[in-house]
Amino acid sequence: MLQKISFTLAFYTVLAISVITLFFHVLILFEVIPFDVVWGGKLSNKQEMIRFESIALLMNILIIVVMFMIYRVPKNKYLSIIMYVFAGVFALNTVGNLFAITILEKLIDTPITFMMSILFIRLGKGK
Repeated sequence: MLQKISFTLAFYTVLAISVITLFFHVLILFEVIPFDVVWGGKLSNKQEMIRFESIALLMNILIIVVMFMIYRVPKNKYLSIIMYVFAGVFALNTVGNLFAITILEKLIDTPITFMMSILFIRLGKGK
């Protein structure tokens, strides 16, 4: 069933979502968007927000860099393993989103992280 999703579609979808998410986290870091709507609504102060948002930014940058690497070399064993690791991280994130305090996080982030997990599995299979 995953083969019905084209490699190119999976690549561009993950890349687009990652870039949008990167921009979203930048807006949170600069407090354009309040940080109480992310991280399950569990951040209690600005220092925690900076720490968590820094991790999110680095993770998204890493995803974007790896995406360009796998697009150029789609049959690389190590990059495939990284795609499966990303799939696992996003699957766990999906479960975490189900337990978020904020309803927006449950309704918006849960399907996105689930879809990202599926797309990373597809990317891990190569072209």
